[in-house]
Amino acid sequence: MPKLRVAVAAAVLALLVSVGVAWRRGVDSAEADRYGGALRRLSALDARSNEAVLRARFGLSTDYDQLVDTLDETRSLIVRAHQVPRFLDADGQRQLALAANEADTAQRAKESLVERFKSENSVLRNSMRFFPVEAARLTELFLADPADGKLATDLRLLNADLLLFGLFADRELGERLELRRSQLVGDAKRAGRAEQVAILDEHVAVILARNPVVDGLAGAILSARTAALIEVLDASYGRWHAQAVSRATQTRFVTLGLALLVVLLAAADVIARQRRAATELGLAGEKLRRALAELEKERERERELIEMKSRFVSLASHEFRTPLSVILSSTELLEEYGGAWSEERKRQHTARIGAAVRGMVEMLDAVLTIGRSDAGADRCAPEPLRVPELCEELVANLRQSAGERHAIELASDGDWAEATMDPRHLRHVLTNLLSNAVKYSPAGGVVRLTIARAADRATFRVSDAGIGIPADDVGRLFGRFVRGGNVGAIAGTGLGLAIVKRSVDACGGTITVASVVGEGTTFVVELPCPRGGIA
Repeated sequence: MPKLRVAVAAAVLALLVSVGVAWRRGVDSAEADRYGGALRRLSALDARSNEAVLRARFGLSTDYDQLVDTLDETRSLIVRAHQVPRFLDADGQRQLALAANEADTAQRAKESLVERFKSENSVLRNSMRFFPVEAARLTELFLADPADGKLATDLRLLNADLLLFGLFADRELGERLELRRSQLVGDAKRAGRAEQVAILDEHVAVILARNPVVDGLAGAILSARTAALIEVLDASYGRWHAQAVSRATQTRFVTLGLALLVVLLAAADVIARQRRAATELGLAGEKLRRALAELEKERERERELIEMKSRFVSLASHEFRTPLSVILSSTELLEEYGGAWSEERKRQHTARIGAAVRGMVEMLDAVLTIGRSDAGADRCAPEPLRVPELCEELVANLRQSAGERHAIELASDGDWAEATMDPRHLRHVLTNLLSNAVKYSPAGGVVRLTIARAADRATFRVSDAGIGIPADDVGRLFGRFVRGGNVGAIAGTGLGLAIVKRSVDACGGTITVASVVGEGTTFVVELPCPRGGIA
């Protein structure tokens, strides 16, 4: 007995030490979010500064306020990047500090280029604005005298080439401008108009000299290593943050094991002492069994939570990477070539960005819906509802997006007068079932929604002729992040049917499924539909 109590005391001491280690190794979520958010913001600001430089280069902005504000915010975030989170180990803090220094150095070099660009571009823009006005005035003056018709022609040709040179400063165009400039000056001298074109010639000289310099500075700014170094810093932080989380998780598991050991040793001590009284032996054993059962349940719940978190992180990284790649590529293309593209081509890339954003929003809405359901905040709120009209709206929307390979049919039966249902939950159920029916019927075919009402119950049947669901997957089909084993490359989150099940349960209904692989699937949902609604 004394030995057992010594073991309990030693286990408690080890547990206290483990708790202290866990506290030191704990990951500060708020600090982690702030630091990670600062790095992500740095990437966005780098892209914004490049955009501002391009706009200034082509005269699309009249000042540098946005560029200055962006660089100021970037500078403050670079300072924040030096404040490495304290929960990282020494190696992680050292590597992140080095990466932050490299990013800082590159950013300072870029800021220096930007200052030179602003100075050179301001002079160039001034001449580019002045030249067309003065050229137009002189052209009108020369046209008034038939003897100066040649000078008017020279001015028009020079003005046209100079406008092109302002956009594309290639060598051949520059050489042609020098020839036109020389021709204009020579013709002006011969016509006695040298003084009138002198100031204009000075601005041409400024444009010819400054335009290549501004182009070179803009190119150097856009090709600066800041974006790559910020990405390296962000990736490095992601790795070290993951290691810190893993280390903290391991420490928690050790703490949990020690806590379990303390409980077991304490229980054993209780049992040993309770053996003195035979009448209390059964009670002590029962208490111990219940305690162990509860601990096992807690461990099982924790394993499920860890597994669910892992699946969600994997899903989010995959489902977000693709639309983010679409957004990034389309944005870069618009930034690089948008000025030369047609409006139709720009609209195509804008539509791609919008579709990617909508896909991300839909997945976030699904996750939030699951979260509200798990928190018990997603309750059923019946109200008067025109059910057939709602179904017609959903089917019409699906027809627009499904394409010509799918035929979407709707059939209604029964008396739907004075129906009372929750429209939000009904939309969740039918939207997910119908969209799944189209998605998992890649070869096309008929998707049919049949609705019927009898007494105070409504039945909704959704059927397709798609790939079907393997029998082994049917039993777990309504779990979170669960998908059939035969979906192949068909995209999906595994949340749609989980949302359907929670909406059906919230409304007190039932759902059944019948499926044959390769032939199709039918879902049948029954929901309460009492009278008292719209006549």
